[in-house]
Amino acid sequence: MTVKPSFLQNNRIFIVLVLSTITVVLLWRLYSVQFKNPLERILLDNPISMSAFTLQTGDKKPFTDHQLRGNWTFLFFGYTSCPDVCPTTLSEMATLNKLLTKTNEQNQIQIVFISVDPKRDTVDHLKNFIAYFDKNFIAATGSIEQLNVLTDQIKARHKRLRPINKQEQKQGQEQDNEYLVEHSADIFLFDPNAKLIAKFPAPHYSEDIYKYFNDIISRNKNPQTGISQKNASNRNTQ
Repeated sequence: MTVKPSFLQNNRIFIVLVLSTITVVLLWRLYSVQFKNPLERILLDNPISMSAFTLQTGDKKPFTDHQLRGNWTFLFFGYTSCPDVCPTTLSEMATLNKLLTKTNEQNQIQIVFISVDPKRDTVDHLKNFIAYFDKNFIAATGSIEQLNVLTDQIKARHKRLRPINKQEQKQGQEQDNEYLVEHSADIFLFDPNAKLIAKFPAPHYSEDIYKYFNDIISRNKNPQTGISQKNASNRNTQ
């Protein structure tokens, strides 16, 4: 389709207005994404109520959905052989725990590390591993099937990657204990009603999480629902 020059001349003002409107809309969307309150991106629009799941801690005690109730819970998935993300995140969470302990005595807070590598991460190994970062942390794991009951509810991914040794590749034999595990790097925050209300994306910095958590605490003062004030406001406007 060919546009006649006369059309462009006669509708110049209209075309300019359309282009200007498009430009304004694009700039507004770019601005809203870049300068939106980070807390609004962390909070879930629809908190997730947890169904039953059962894992085992490093102390060989059950860790279930019941352990989420009555506590604010920071939960992170990983594995002890993780080369980078896990130790870095756990170090930040150890710093976070010190900050929270000093200023949130009225709130029951627990930090939980869930291993998605049950083949190598026995409960005894988990207990020794997590104590290196903070002896008060909870470490737990379970079979892949048990882990999936938890991870499927909150859409936390985990997948075992199986690299093959070049010398054994010809024979088609995979190394049994030398592999990486792909997993979600988010920190999941559950409120005392065992509802997932927020996800902190990587990279993680203890000072930022500390600030956002205090903001969340101040918003979660609706005793009837236990939901964030963000969601309460959304409901009031509907």
